[in-house]
Amino acid sequence: KSSEVSTCNPVNKPVDINAAVAKAAMLAKKFATAPNGQAPAEFADEVEINDYPNEVRRKVGQKKVVTDIQEHTDTTIKQRGTHIPPGKKPEFGEKKLYLHITGKSEIAVKQAKAEILRLLEEETTKLGALGAGLSSLGRYALM
Repeated sequence: KSSEVSTCNPVNKPVDINAAVAKAAMLAKKFATAPNGQAPAEFADEVEINDYPNEVRRKVGQKKVVTDIQEHTDTTIKQRGTHIPPGKKPEFGEKKLYLHITGKSEIAVKQAKAEILRLLEEETTKLGALGAGLSSLGRYALM
């Protein structure tokens, strides 16, 4: 038999089954994605990192750190925005530096955000402790 099987629809017109299946698949794909091409059931959140010290931003943005969080939480994390120096306001349409988190569940996104916030806090604390420790190692003592 040929792969071009025809049948009749309710109006008794011949229908090409292969064309109908292809059209159904195309429509299913169209409705399974949002206008931006992402799955409609995707959750997102942001963590602003602009105002953290440079060393902390670099640590949290390291490929290994981001990959570990992504794999552990089944999310995608991307750095976006522009670094805005302290005291300067972003220009119109410009957004401060942040991490954009997306995932298939709200829980996964919340877990990734919590881990990023934990790392930011941990690294900021380490940096602060390091700075306090270094000041006591100076050559001169203040009296």
